[in-house]
Amino acid sequence: MKIKEIIQKDDKSLNKLLVETKSKLVKDRFKIASKEMTNVSEIKKSKRMIAKIETIIKERVIMARESSESQNDKEAGEKK
Repeated sequence: MKIKEIIQKDDKSLNKLLVETKSKLVKDRFKIASKEMTNVSEIKKSKRMIAKIETIIKERVIMARESSESQNDKEAGEKK
């Protein structure tokens, strides 16, 4: 999944995708440990996907916090 596709998702589906990717990572680790899977590059791909999703979620939280702070600053200025 490309970063543009991830950005277009809403918060609920991002959290769902994050949980799914983390569970896939755990399953893949067990498969590699039990020699059922030899393609270890899947671990790297899952880790990168998790990092991308978490980064987007954090960016959205920061943007929301900044916009609420700017709203509070405007309201405080209007009350004076």
